[in-house]
Amino acid sequence: MIPLFLRRMNTAAIIAGSVCVLGLLVLLIVPSSPLGHRPRPSENLQSFDGVLDHSNQTYDHIKSKLYVRASRKLKAGDAGGAEALYREIVAKYPNDPDSYEALGACLFFQDKSEEARAEYLHTLALKPQSVGALYGLGCVGYKQARSIEAKDYLERALTLDPGNSLCHRVLGSVYEQMGDAPRALSHYERAVALDPSIAGDAVIQQRVKALKQ
Repeated sequence: MIPLFLRRMNTAAIIAGSVCVLGLLVLLIVPSSPLGHRPRPSENLQSFDGVLDHSNQTYDHIKSKLYVRASRKLKAGDAGGAEALYREIVAKYPNDPDSYEALGACLFFQDKSEEARAEYLHTLALKPQSVGALYGLGCVGYKQARSIEAKDYLERALTLDPGNSLCHRVLGSVYEQMGDAPRALSHYERAVALDPSIAGDAVIQQRVKALKQ
């Protein structure tokens, strides 16, 4: 589950939370059977908690306001409106890698994979160890059937954050795409071990069962 953000947060926490939520939404729209059907935007956003307005506790009032507005747009199903706000954030904070990462996730959420890829790469240029950008690039590579590229990005992300269940889950799908059933099963099982809620995912249950046969 996506945790509801607490009121007392600084700007960095708001940004990280927004990117995390977008990352979970990205996972929901990556195509093909290992990750399930492609839900409608309203389905994607059922578990989107958004963020509360905690601008009074932040050191950057403008940035926090923009992120809050963008998250509310997403919650309302207005991904285009959210994209416009993320682009405004990028324009105001051109040296902030988290802004590009959030924009990349929002673009991927709208099936704008190449545009998302460009924003994730921009993130890495500013912050080479961005797990979120590496994860996003892995999702883009998987969606576009660039399996080797997707694998490399996700493995780099796991080197930095071995306990990232989302990376393990998508990497399992990438290995299935590559025809490597043992490694796919290993990553699915690792994802479930790290996040027990994934065990209740009917699609993952189906894939694990099929790979064990």
